[in-house]
Amino acid sequence: MLEQIFSSADSVKTIKEGFEVCRIPPSPFSSGVSSSHPVKTAFYMLVFCERGTLRVKADLVEHTLSRSDVLFMLPGTMIEEVSRGSGTRFFCVAYSAEMRRKYFNSTSPEIRLIVGRIPNVYHQAMDEDEFAANWSLFDALTSAWDTLKDNVRDLYFSGIVVSWTSLVASWLQKHLIMEGDVKSRDREVYLQFLSDIQKHCPQQKEVAFYAKEACLSTKYFSKRIFHISGKHPSEIIRDQVILTAKRLLTSSETTIQQVSEMLNFPNPSFFSRYFKAATGMTPFAYKRGRSSSR
Repeated sequence: MLEQIFSSADSVKTIKEGFEVCRIPPSPFSSGVSSSHPVKTAFYMLVFCERGTLRVKADLVEHTLSRSDVLFMLPGTMIEEVSRGSGTRFFCVAYSAEMRRKYFNSTSPEIRLIVGRIPNVYHQAMDEDEFAANWSLFDALTSAWDTLKDNVRDLYFSGIVVSWTSLVASWLQKHLIMEGDVKSRDREVYLQFLSDIQKHCPQQKEVAFYAKEACLSTKYFSKRIFHISGKHPSEIIRDQVILTAKRLLTSSETTIQQVSEMLNFPNPSFFSRYFKAATGMTPFAYKRGRSSSR
């Protein structure tokens, strides 16, 4: 589908049935109209602009994407590339509704929570760190996929999906909450909680710590966070801890004991139980699976 929308797509990859990715390499020349007619998307689709400018029409509305901009579109959107500036580089991810139900809803409940609030076309900038993280995951998936053994591809794909959907869900939720019709105080509490997690997690895993940072009782704080996000704050803290653990376990230079200490667990056994309860596998199994994929 992606090759129908964007010309000069560099090696469109079908990672799995219903999941496509492609990257558009920079050209030294500006281009005019790149597709002769609009294409109705059958997939959910994200376009990440790494540099330069890209002009597209989505449902007849023109959007100009520049550095770190992202365009998110729901299935059924009519999209047409208008032009791109010289040196423009961007990458795309497209996935089917079945793929979303099978992988994304289960790995990132935030997607299920906010999908009904997303307009058909959503254009917003990411901050530099958010964009760099998305680019790294895309690059990790596309560069390694062809070299992976069949028996580890599912594990590798699932690991990428967990990290990627959490990033995208956090980005969408942050902006949709800021733009939505919610009480300003609840919004402030939630956004401050997300900021505090980035600063203090995984060293601080107790809800009471974050409630104290917000100058609220633990019970009231939990109620406000659940009202905004649909999740208990302990779930959000756990998700952040697990994402950090998976990133650390990916490194061949860190042992499970070292990861346990870095995440401030009392011992490796406690860390293993915590990790398995959240992921269904032990840290050792996860680390071994990632090592065999290289």
